Amino acid sequence: MTTPLHQPLGSLGINPHMGYASAGYGNGCMDGFGFYLVWFLIIAVVAWIILFSLQPDFVRKPDGTLDAGKTLLWAVIIGLIGIFIIWLVKRCSYMKMM
Repeated sequence: MTTPLHQPLGSLGINPHMGYASAGYGNGCMDGFGFYLVWFLIIAVVAWIILFSLQPDFVRKPDGTLDAGKTLLWAVIIGLIGIFIIWLVKRCSYMKMM
């Protein structure tokens, strides 16, 4: 395959077998560190809001007031669990495609 200037595509750094629009699996917005970071932040913030508003027993101090540190810690733990579940679902769906 050649270009209009009759130069081989390999000399331009383009792989002729890959195509112009296809970059394969994991080419940007649905994979990588940024994807998981955004979802972690979304899940952690939603979990923090829910824990802050409902104030379950495991985020309260012994005197009954809200412990902000425990609330934040549990929000981070819930966020990590959510990210693990998202990773697991994506991994299993990727394995089905292979």
